[in-house]
Amino acid sequence: MNDNNLIFALEIGTDKMLALVGEISAKDKINILSLGKAGSKKSVKKADIVDVSAAANLAQTAISRAEKECGASPKELYLAVSGSKIAGMQSIGSASASGIDSAVRAEDLERAKNDAKSKTIPENRSYIHRFCCGYFLDGAPCPDPVGKKGSVVEAEYWLMHGDDESISTAMQAVQSFGMNVEQIMHSAIASAYAVTSERQRADGVLVVDIGRGATDYAYIVGNRMRQAGTIPVGGDHISNDISLGLQISFPNAERLKLECGKTILTEEERAQNIWLNGDKAIGDKAVSYLSLNKIICARIEELFTILRRELEPQSSRIPIREIVLTGGVAYTQGIDIVAQTIFNAPCSLGEFRPWIKDSLCRHEYSTAIGLLIKAAEDFDSRKGRQSQRWGLGAISKFWKGK
Repeated sequence: MNDNNLIFALEIGTDKMLALVGEISAKDKINILSLGKAGSKKSVKKADIVDVSAAANLAQTAISRAEKECGASPKELYLAVSGSKIAGMQSIGSASASGIDSAVRAEDLERAKNDAKSKTIPENRSYIHRFCCGYFLDGAPCPDPVGKKGSVVEAEYWLMHGDDESISTAMQAVQSFGMNVEQIMHSAIASAYAVTSERQRADGVLVVDIGRGATDYAYIVGNRMRQAGTIPVGGDHISNDISLGLQISFPNAERLKLECGKTILTEEERAQNIWLNGDKAIGDKAVSYLSLNKIICARIEELFTILRRELEPQSSRIPIREIVLTGGVAYTQGIDIVAQTIFNAPCSLGEFRPWIKDSLCRHEYSTAIGLLIKAAEDFDSRKGRQSQRWGLGAISKFWKGK
């Protein structure tokens, strides 16, 4: 085992800190050695860290467990971030063609790209990702404008930025015990590496990662990121709705959601009751299966409706061809049918790469697995140089998004 080829992936989630250790042997080749988990319910709310000290201790616990399992201590880490304080926006930069024959030169394209990337963001915020979505020449899409004749070349970017304090807080959770953050990634972008194929990313796919506290999404077309973001609605909201609607405790609501939650009922199920304790004894309570179903459907439909509305500027130009679901809530029976109906596009549960161990092929692990896959893709560029701490304002790359 070569310690220089070992790397940590850490996801800070609403209900858990998840750390994976991977050994990178070559580009796209990785062996996942160990996994460490720690609960994070009281230190993270809706994917935002609310207790820095507790979060740091829990991150340390997850990392220590992963280290103990594999008997190694990587010094570099890929970190996933999410939460309501991350935002995205479209930016289009332009430049005039400067060639004598009215042809676009490489320098013109660079000026257009720099113009798009330099868009001012609010004070106390920093860029996390800057993705190039594509180019235009005199208003028409043009995959490679250099050398083409025209007047104005444009570069379209999707810019993601986060609150400085929130980013610093996430970094402090791991850097406080001497670990370098090699790269920070938005959670859905990491998940996309784990549960989509190159063909899907080329043809066009919307990845929806539905976690306990929030839903992260990434829309990719032609191997380019078109849009990504976070919606502060997740599995806990469904459980809370069940608790309030059926007047039962939150733990019972969570259990009902996991054991009986589905979006489509048979005629027999529509007439059934579910007993909370199952013994029909004194103190037990009958819950209408149909009422449970309506509550779950209402929140899931709301979630996908919000997401569809958020994606409308992009999807109106480039229709969504496929939806891939991941995250713990993606296991809800029939959730794919709801998404398919609202988006009018085929939807399925994401598929992990065949070399990933069966025990790790769980959709609540997709973000951390995707981080390691990204680390493997970065392997060649990381060789031969010393890792540097990730700094606010750094730009990361995603497939063709440079």
